[in-house]
Amino acid sequence: MANDITNSGPQDSMLAGLERLARDSSVATDRITELFRLAERREQTLLKRVFNEDMTALQTVITQIMRDKPNPAFTSRYATEEQIDRAARPEYTRFGFSIRFGTEKPEIPGSIRVVCIIAHRSGYFEEHALESPAVPANRGVTQLQAVGGTVTYLKRTLIRMVLNLVTSDNPEDNDGGGIKDKGTDAGGPKNTTTHDFLEVVAQFEAAAGRIMDSDEARKLLEWHPGVAAITALPHGDARQKYMVMRAKVLADWMPKDDGSSASEDIEGL
Repeated sequence: MANDITNSGPQDSMLAGLERLARDSSVATDRITELFRLAERREQTLLKRVFNEDMTALQTVITQIMRDKPNPAFTSRYATEEQIDRAARPEYTRFGFSIRFGTEKPEIPGSIRVVCIIAHRSGYFEEHALESPAVPANRGVTQLQAVGGTVTYLKRTLIRMVLNLVTSDNPEDNDGGGIKDKGTDAGGPKNTTTHDFLEVVAQFEAAAGRIMDSDEARKLLEWHPGVAAITALPHGDARQKYMVMRAKVLADWMPKDDGSSASEDIEGL
């Protein structure tokens, strides 16, 4: 059950006491100012505690999000923004949370920076942000579509991050990458480490710079170690950079002949 913060008697008593002190001319102004600062910090601590308690309660009821849409470019599936919203909104609003998004000036010029604000009915809120360059407009995707796809991807990533959501093709899948032999990775050697996959990313980047035609691009996108790295790389800057590189190879070299929009491939990263 969510916390009830309407009964805040001790805090109200403290504020009432501070107000009486403020009317007492014998108490130094700087002393009153310091007391008000202490009271404000105490209130923020209380609100943060309530926020964290309700977030903990939310984590006990929110379930894995099923990936509902295929992304042929990466031979994988992903959870759309609509799917995440359907699964998460009823639960997080029940515990007094609201989520909204905005943009702000990026740290890297030319990138898109999306901000997620998760607020609690107590009044406490947190801000989280991610940024990424928009995939250049090539072969069937306009720059506007690239921006839209990047914004959608960042929004989906942020809400998954702040609510600790897990997406899966199988509700009993414990790693989101398919139930498989723990001793092997698809297309890769046994006991492959994150460091090994970072080497794969470096090789992919070098090969991408040497592509001369669409056949070479297709071979690179289907390269087994590179495909395995899609699910094996942990979420973070390295994985995001890798997925952007794959999307750029796709946009630059692979013609869209199925009537779909290249911006869908960006959203499905």
